[in-house]
Amino acid sequence: MEETAPAREEPDRSRIDIEQERERRYWSGRFCVTEAVLRRTVTRVGVQPDKVEAYLRGRVGVSA
Repeated sequence: MEETAPAREEPDRSRIDIEQERERRYWSGRFCVTEAVLRRTVTRVGVQPDKVEAYLRGRVGVSA
């Protein structure tokens, strides 16, 4: 009998879940910042990626 791997849930890209390591890696790579910078930014502006991106562009010139 074959074992089936558990289904992977698609990540919700409409928000940044800073508590999930996989999400921190994805978003810090997406915005070219460290996880620490990402965490501070999410704390300041919230979990919406567009707000995080706008904040980072204004602060560090991140291009997406």
